[in-house]
Amino acid sequence: MEKKSIANIFLFALLGVTLYLVYRLFAPFLMVILLSGMLVSIFYSLFERLAAGLRGHKSLAAAIMVLLIAVVIILPTVDFLFYLSKQSLDGFGAISSWISAGELERTVNDSIISRLNFIDPNVFNIRQYLISVSGKVSAFLVSGGTSLLLGTGQFLTSLVLMLFTMFFMFRDGRQLVEWVMRLTPLPNRYDRAIFEKFRNVSFSTIVSTFATAIAQGLAGGIGFMVVGIPAFFPGIAMAFLSLLPYVGAAFVWLPAAVYLLIVGKVWQGIFLLVWGVAVVSVVDNILRPLLIRKKAEVHPLLIFFSIFGGIIAFGFWGMLIGPVVIAVCVTLLHIYELEYREVLER
Repeated sequence: MEKKSIANIFLFALLGVTLYLVYRLFAPFLMVILLSGMLVSIFYSLFERLAAGLRGHKSLAAAIMVLLIAVVIILPTVDFLFYLSKQSLDGFGAISSWISAGELERTVNDSIISRLNFIDPNVFNIRQYLISVSGKVSAFLVSGGTSLLLGTGQFLTSLVLMLFTMFFMFRDGRQLVEWVMRLTPLPNRYDRAIFEKFRNVSFSTIVSTFATAIAQGLAGGIGFMVVGIPAFFPGIAMAFLSLLPYVGAAFVWLPAAVYLLIVGKVWQGIFLLVWGVAVVSVVDNILRPLLIRKKAEVHPLLIFFSIFGGIIAFGFWGMLIGPVVIAVCVTLLHIYELEYREVLER
């Protein structure tokens, strides 16, 4: 074996081991880096115009952009989510006290059980049952609140790291992209296509997430208005809770529908249940893939599964990461098809 071949093998082996160790070092922060890259790619054109207006002072422009993103997008969202969590816990405490005082049992007896003569109140003790359920849910919320408090420090650390990362990505992003393009053996036109796809899908994914949240909040608010419940706060709550995977807005409309059924407002409760399942929940499953598809140029079915698969694989942020991954993968497959067309068409 030639000396040059041995050197190449050694170089690639050493590079592989080093890259693996670097991956282990950066693995806890990959989500922060990826989310920072998505936000920076969306606002990078605005950063370039701002830097030009500041006569090329990139550091100052990067600091201003990070401050704007933090003030306009990140901090209001976080503040409202914490406020919503506190209000939810306070509201549940009031509901628990109401149940323990026997008010719900009397309401159910007067509205429902009194009309169902075949139910033996000695057999079906609704108050005892509801107190038992209330205790279990209360314990769950307390444990969840404890976990939230324990995770607040980690969340704040991740937030600071995200802002720090965005600053350097804004300031040195173009040089970083050019360096990556030099390292890859792909032609520069393909590298640019991949970066452009990442930017477009990041933009459409984030925009679709908030557009879907607004649509779900409006749809849920309309349902509350129809049944005669003030719709402003429930609509806002459903808009923000729709960002949570799987259940989201159902945290608001489902308990309200059950309550309406319990107090004897049957058609209002049934309407809110049907409206929540058929309209509010469906908005997310239809609107989000359609909005992402325009920029991703991927079939809606793939986008649909990429959102749910991303949530399963990466948790909450997977609904943003999944579509980006599938869109970049489709772009790479298209590049492969172009490069090996002659072979594939044989």
